[in-house]
Amino acid sequence: MPNVPPHLVVDIPNDEAESLLTEWRWMIGDDKHVLLVTASGDVFLVDADGYVFWLETGSGRLAQVASSVLAFQAAIEEDANRQEWLLAPVVEGLRANGKVLAPGECYGFCTPAALGGAYDGDNRVAVAAQEHFGFTGYLHGKMKDLPDGTQVKLKWVD
Repeated sequence: MPNVPPHLVVDIPNDEAESLLTEWRWMIGDDKHVLLVTASGDVFLVDADGYVFWLETGSGRLAQVASSVLAFQAAIEEDANRQEWLLAPVVEGLRANGKVLAPGECYGFCTPAALGGAYDGDNRVAVAAQEHFGFTGYLHGKMKDLPDGTQVKLKWVD
């Protein structure tokens, strides 16, 4: 695995990591598996051919970032990639303000980015990674066929 500072990643046991993707399978398919879960609530996936993908849960984007795990390991060492892919400045700011993650948590959104929420620390809260990935995958799945700019209203039901 890449040499990434531990506060920028979430340690999820392998048997639990795949369940993070349940609500995202509509987008990612069944051939991708968890490589790395970020503290900022995203995940890097590897497919059967060894390509590495970044699932950015705020925007609901899936992008290939490397042609192999080895290439990914080299790329994530670059400061610019850590800032973009891991949101290192945001995570470090949250930690500096006393918002430290418990095991199995990531920094989720107070207001989802897909609904106009910011990516910065003022819109972040520690949440169980399982909940974050489940909610964001569900939300993007429900919104995937809506045209850009469509107004969305969330209704919480008990």
